Amino acid sequence: MLRQGKDLQATAKAFALMELLNGLGVQELTKPELTGDWEFQLREVQRKQKSRSEFMAGIADITRKIVERAKKYEYDTIPGDFGILSTPALNAAAKSTSVIRRFNV
Repeated sequence: MLRQGKDLQATAKAFALMELLNGLGVQELTKPELTGDWEFQLREVQRKQKSRSEFMAGIADITRKIVERAKKYEYDTIPGDFGILSTPALNAAAKSTSVIRRFNV
């Protein structure tokens, strides 16, 4: 993500990550509602309407589900449009290239 004034602009890597998460069937992490829900719950913790351990238990639960789903993924490839992402390197004469690769879980 890049900040432009008050706005955030998604980068090519951000879009590739969204493709990867959708391909793995982990849509929960691509939803803006997740951030809003966590912010709401954190306000509840701040107001003592919810305990910190309850909040963390919810995060641990969603994390367990996501890791379990990723471990059960049985295909050799992940569906999605994963192009090569080229960005200027620190050295202007060179190029830095990122490619999504297969990870063993």
